[in-house]
Amino acid sequence: MTKLSQCTKCVRDRKFCGQYKQEDDTDCPHYSCGGHHSEMSEESHKKVGLTYASFWILYIFIGFVIGFSRYFKDTNILFLLAIPLIVLIVWIVVKKVRKRRDHHQIQDSQTAMTPPQVMPTRTLLQLALRQLGIEYDFDEDNCFIAIYQGEHFKIVAENDSRIIDIYDLWWYHAPLDDIDNLSLVKQAVNDYNIRGKAKLVYSFSREDDVIGVHGMMHFVWVEGIPNIDQYLRAQLDIMLAAHQQFYQIMEHLRRENA
Repeated sequence: MTKLSQCTKCVRDRKFCGQYKQEDDTDCPHYSCGGHHSEMSEESHKKVGLTYASFWILYIFIGFVIGFSRYFKDTNILFLLAIPLIVLIVWIVVKKVRKRRDHHQIQDSQTAMTPPQVMPTRTLLQLALRQLGIEYDFDEDNCFIAIYQGEHFKIVAENDSRIIDIYDLWWYHAPLDDIDNLSLVKQAVNDYNIRGKAKLVYSFSREDDVIGVHGMMHFVWVEGIPNIDQYLRAQLDIMLAAHQQFYQIMEHLRRENA
């Protein structure tokens, strides 16, 4: 059982990924096996006790000076009594300032040394698909099979890569024995690739004796992309639009060759 399947929810930027699914097979960086309780060490308790003791000493010393000032008319004596108090206050203030400065320097150095937590590519893709309400499954190669607008897309995503590949396979096919149509398909694919946003390729199946057209896209997939779910939807829409553009080119070529 993976971390993601042990989570009930994944919260990030106030967005919920929803309930886990049994088939999910991606580690979740936000998994938490339980609450963490911070306990004060013995050294911390000692420091707190010394701080309180210092304040009580100051309080008693001030009372001592005020009380004895009624009996001493000589201001020089009062001044001599006040010197230790002033020195003690200055020492405490300087010590606290230095301690706070050292603490901030340590925090800054730790922050600089600690690499930022990056969400795994597959987990980020799962969250985006769920936010879009797109159903998905996994094939034998652990690739995503997503259903969008009735079309099946194969999505290859690996956690060690910040680029994902989307394939729209065999959405058009035609018999190989139709030589005229075969020539139009090849030319339409080439014409689309000159100005199209996706990439079209064709392949042959000797078993079924057909030619097939496939769409593919590869693009950067990182956590910092704004509205990343809508970004994914836009890529899928581009691949669907390639169908219509391909058919339009085919029709235009038929009219030219008629």
